[in-house]
Amino acid sequence: MNIPTYIMSCYAYEVLSDVFISDAEFDALGASINANWDTIQHRHKHLVDKDKCKHTSALTVKYKHLPTITLMTTHQLLGMDLKQSLNQLRTTREGEL
Repeated sequence: MNIPTYIMSCYAYEVLSDVFISDAEFDALGASINANWDTIQHRHKHLVDKDKCKHTSALTVKYKHLPTITLMTTHQLLGMDLKQSLNQLRTTREGEL
């Protein structure tokens, strides 16, 4: 589940100013994705930039275009209740990021 964890981590950090994995875990995750790129199969793989993911947040789309399931799952991991999550979803969809 490297791809979803990576995408959710980018969103949590960049948009929500929160984290659910450490910087070291994020760096290791990006390096693992880069090293195993050719064997990774995931429907959202196209949302990650292979060449940049080992160094930084490297999504290929704006956060407001991420799949709803990804955003809502991130909210759950960070302990948001449903009302908070829906409000944040609305804010993200209307935002510039």
